[in-house]
Amino acid sequence: MPSEKEEKYYNISSGYLSYKSEIDSYLDDSHSNYNAYCKTIIHLSLENNLDYIRPCVAFLKYTDNLKRRVTPFENTMPCEYVNIWLKEQIKKISNAKYNASEFFKTLNSHDLSKSFVNGLCEKEINDIDDSLYNNFQFLHNLYYNLNKYENIAITDDLDNCVAANQCAESYEREEDAKEELERTEGDRSLQERPAPRGEETSEFTPLGSFLRPWIEEKEKRLRNSYKYDDYLLYNSEKEETDTKNIRYNIQ
Repeated sequence: MPSEKEEKYYNISSGYLSYKSEIDSYLDDSHSNYNAYCKTIIHLSLENNLDYIRPCVAFLKYTDNLKRRVTPFENTMPCEYVNIWLKEQIKKISNAKYNASEFFKTLNSHDLSKSFVNGLCEKEINDIDDSLYNNFQFLHNLYYNLNKYENIAITDDLDNCVAANQCAESYEREEDAKEELERTEGDRSLQERPAPRGEETSEFTPLGSFLRPWIEEKEKRLRNSYKYDDYLLYNSEKEETDTKNIRYNIQ
């Protein structure tokens, strides 16, 4: 059963992409003042590990841009997203000595960067565990592929299948991970008691109670979509048959 903290993260996973896309777009900004500031900060406070340069530049530019908008911190990234994004970046750094919260603390306190960060999410930044992070990423990718599938304008385009298959495959991977957990724990009594796959998911995975109703709702929407497609196909075939009958005076 997910904790209150986990539920909070899972419930906002669908909106992560829009914020992630903006801040990710700054990762390769290598010619700005932010880059020069970050090189100095990393040299003085992060043991000159330049693997931190890209997230440093992106975060400073993102927070600085927030202050330039009409309302201070308008459309600011929720602090849960900041935690996820920082962990994403730190995980890409091999042998990272400073974790997400330490990296943030450095940027929030250094003279060259604290005016940009300006205490954004200062009391909310923490190091989330791998389980929560992986579950969040699973939901984020599930939403991403499903929304990509639902928003393709040409309904008979076979490219639809790519996004749909990716969505289904990500769910199957989660199911496989759940089954592996069952085997590892060796819970013989539960193995002897038959249960629907959905109930097992709720019992054995941290995402179970959250994911099951979400999947049911999406399946319902997809079934309705398929019924509509079948209706259109039936009408199309019927119209073609009627046209041929008229042509040959067969009524």
